[in-house]
Amino acid sequence: MKKGFFVLLAVICSYAGMAQRTTTSTTTTGPSVLRDARNGKSYKTITVGGTIWMAENLAFQMGAGNSFNPDGNASNLAEYGFVYRNGLNQPEACPEGWRLPTKAEFEALLTSAAGAALLPTNTRTAPGSTTAKTSVDLLKDLGFDIKFAGMNAPGEQGGFFNDEFGTHCMFWTSTSVSGFQFPHKYAARIDKATGTLVYTPFRLDHAFSIRCVKK
Repeated sequence: MKKGFFVLLAVICSYAGMAQRTTTSTTTTGPSVLRDARNGKSYKTITVGGTIWMAENLAFQMGAGNSFNPDGNASNLAEYGFVYRNGLNQPEACPEGWRLPTKAEFEALLTSAAGAALLPTNTRTAPGSTTAKTSVDLLKDLGFDIKFAGMNAPGEQGGFFNDEFGTHCMFWTSTSVSGFQFPHKYAARIDKATGTLVYTPFRLDHAFSIRCVKK
């Protein structure tokens, strides 16, 4: 009788251990949620190639001169988030435990979406498909929602102006570019009309959208 009891107990413990291991090893690849403790705002996230991305534009207001309303209009914040300067002495814009993505991570994001390299026409064709998709199409397929928030940029005669709202979006990367008098970093620049994505060096006093990745 005792022997039967201990066998039953061993089976129950073994099953419980298997269930616990199954639960803790699960990897989420679909939409999930990040909650920014600084202001309580929640963002959808996606996991692509082992990297966790914010699927929505960052909308945390920083100090004066670091974050701006898209197109100068506060009513755009709910949909587009803020646009941010990427200054050398700027406090970290991303929530704790998150950071700006590198240019290479943006490139890997698109490659993971289609499983193919960028074609000369700035479209990609997924394996087994004959339909070429633009960069915007591929990002949307991933759940990486694109919002064309434009930019806040320095004017040639001084001051700053809003530009390209509704037609382009730019996402800051952390990748620096050498060869300029002033510090530059790459931004992923997406054209709504053509769906193309290019990587362009910009001075850090431009303000663009931000999508953070988990450290």
